[in-house]
Amino acid sequence: MNTSAKHTIIPGEADFTHLFRQCYSRLCLFAHGFVNDKQRSEDIVQDCFVKLWERRTEVSWSGSIPAYLYTMVRNACLNERRDAKHTASLPDLATDEENFLNRIIEAETLYEVYRAIRLLPPKCGDIFTALFVEGKKINEVSRELKVTESTIRSHKAAALLFLRRLVISFLFFSFIF
Repeated sequence: MNTSAKHTIIPGEADFTHLFRQCYSRLCLFAHGFVNDKQRSEDIVQDCFVKLWERRTEVSWSGSIPAYLYTMVRNACLNERRDAKHTASLPDLATDEENFLNRIIEAETLYEVYRAIRLLPPKCGDIFTALFVEGKKINEVSRELKVTESTIRSHKAAALLFLRRLVISFLFFSFIF
């Protein structure tokens, strides 16, 4: 078997669409850790997907496609840093492998947390997001949603209980398999 043969890493449009859906949010979280700008993070990730699609028949590489995308996004963020006029506003972009892997783990963890939050009932999820993601106080959320503070507290407790159980289940099944 000829191992030096050129491989198409994304065989078709359906596979590419699946890859995009699987990785886009994670990569945006990853990029945001570098550029600290939601819109710019999304632009960088979209540009990387466009480049991957344009090169899909040229790439002679058989590793993990998500790992390849993480590398593309990191390099695009490094280029953003290099080209930025005001680099003081961007986080430190150490390029060592350990930092790179830590940033991937951070993005993957945040993605899973946000995914778990979306599993909460809508009102409960809104309250949890307001309190823990947006950093609002109970009285602020109470005023905004026009519900009592005790309602906010009970939704907060329910959300935390649900997320704890989800994490415990995840850890349990991770160790079994």
